[in-house]
Amino acid sequence: MNGKDNMWIDYKNYKHFDLLEQLRDIALSEYDVNLNPHLVAESIKQRYNQLPWPPKVDWHLHPLIMNKNINRDYSMYWPASTEFASKIPGLRSLNVNYVSPNTIIPDHKDDILKLTEQENWRKKLGIVTMIGIDMPSNVVEVVGFHVNNIKKSWSTGDIVSFDGHQLHGGWNNSNKIRVTFYISIDKEYYDNI
Repeated sequence: MNGKDNMWIDYKNYKHFDLLEQLRDIALSEYDVNLNPHLVAESIKQRYNQLPWPPKVDWHLHPLIMNKNINRDYSMYWPASTEFASKIPGLRSLNVNYVSPNTIIPDHKDDILKLTEQENWRKKLGIVTMIGIDMPSNVVEVVGFHVNNIKKSWSTGDIVSFDGHQLHGGWNNSNKIRVTFYISIDKEYYDNI
């Protein structure tokens, strides 16, 4: 279904969508379930401390590729995924997002001024693609995400896309961590959006 119809975009509109599927397979094989992201990942609250995040936010990330540059501090945890992703046409950023149990991703748009001042890649914001790396539930009320209040859930290994200019947010009401790849790719590499 076209993104204009429901705010979600079919990831297969990306001209090289098979590369996203290959990245998923590499990431799933490389994922270390024993890695404690709280010890090594950046806290969103600390990274964007000027934003009014509510207390229920416990959201962390490994920024692997930022504005097409590999982040050596975090890529060592995902070496094969980072190497493969760095060759994906149009890819501007790749983050691994960790959402703790019983917490939220507050509603936001990826191109708000405070974020673009902090991260250069957002100035040419592309289409966002998320790959489920470790999804504790595919029941939308338990673990879900919305774009302009259109809710969606997905399973480990599923791939979903949307326009980061749109209002979006998520929740993890499970007792396990939610792990996704969060990718930005230039819009010019997409058809029918």
